[in-house]
Amino acid sequence: MIRSPTRFSPFNNLPASISNRDVVLNRMRELNVIDSAQLTAACASHPSRTEAAGRSGRKLGHGNHPPRTHTRRPRRTRRRGRLENLHDSRSRHATAAEHAVSHRLTQVEQRPGYPHATKASGADEYLQGALLAMDNRTGGIRAVVGGRDYSDSKYHRAFDALRQAGSTVKPFVFATAFAHGVKPTDTVSDNRLRPGEIPRGLGRYDPSNSDNQYRGDIRVADALIDSRNTASVRVGLRAGLAAAADSDGARGAQRSRSRIFRRSVCGSLKPTLKDLTAAYTFSIDGGDGHRSFGKAV
Repeated sequence: MIRSPTRFSPFNNLPASISNRDVVLNRMRELNVIDSAQLTAACASHPSRTEAAGRSGRKLGHGNHPPRTHTRRPRRTRRRGRLENLHDSRSRHATAAEHAVSHRLTQVEQRPGYPHATKASGADEYLQGALLAMDNRTGGIRAVVGGRDYSDSKYHRAFDALRQAGSTVKPFVFATAFAHGVKPTDTVSDNRLRPGEIPRGLGRYDPSNSDNQYRGDIRVADALIDSRNTASVRVGLRAGLAAAADSDGARGAQRSRSRIFRRSVCGSLKPTLKDLTAAYTFSIDGGDGHRSFGKAV
């Protein structure tokens, strides 16, 4: 299957199309499918777009026969317009996603005192990232970026990389607590957990706050807004151990019905970016959530 046929189409991005062609040709040479002379000749060729091929109104050639012309019904014309707009939209989403990842990571690499190798230096390993945009209504993936440069790394960080979710899972826990009667205006302790507060079955568990400060009683809403760890554990306890760990969001993020409370409450579970993004659709569609589908819709 051709990789990213829309993004690498010569009608959308001819330089990217040629670059991707060269990657494939070099790989063919590595596998001895072609010899060095064939590789050189193929890479030296420079394709050009013609009037006989394309989209958005350009005619497709049929050998030496002149292109046929006929009248389309208005309804069919409108439908074709929608399909062309969808095609353009997909290309714009992909381009915007790639630019966002590249631009942001380049900004990080340009910070004063950045201690690691950069992409611009030509190093084999450098700062990587991923991006996934999903349609909240359907779960369809609108744009996805698995890394900065496919020719340098084939690893798909949006689909395959497991990363600790951290505080991104706390909204799942709080939403479950609200569904079980907890109110944003209720108070909860932000102090260190006391011996016995966590059931023995969960093992030794004593999370701290990232700023090493403990505020005493605070509003439940502030515990979520300020991402307070100890208060979040107590909110999870109010929701119930099974309910918090098995909430729609937490379950989606960890791809199983694991009831490991501490992983769900403070985010030590390790989902993929795709699963974590899909889990967040629970907040859009009334709590049901969607499974992601497609690779670039």
